[in-house]
Amino acid sequence: SFYRDMIALRQKTDALKSGSTRFEDTSPDLLAFWRGETVFCAFNLGKSGMELTMPPGLSRIIASEGVLERGDCLHMPANGFALFGES
Repeated sequence: SFYRDMIALRQKTDALKSGSTRFEDTSPDLLAFWRGETVFCAFNLGKSGMELTMPPGLSRIIASEGVLERGDCLHMPANGFALFGES
C-alpha cells in the first residue's frame, strides 16, 4: 500500500529520518522544502496544475500520478506531490 511504501522510504532515507528542514519561498499553493541537503519535496496544494523549476542533479524518488518531468521543469497536477534526491 502507499502508506507502507512511504514508511519504508522514510526508514531507508537518512535525510527523511533526521535531516533538517529548509523551506523554499514559493507561491501559496506550493509547499516545497529540502530535507537535509539531499531530498527535495514538493506538494501542490492547489486546485489546478502548476509547473516549477527543479533544482539540478536530482532524480525522482516517488511522485503522485500525473507528475511529469520535462528537462528541468516539473509539472504537478492539482494535489500532486513529488520527492527527489541526489542521483
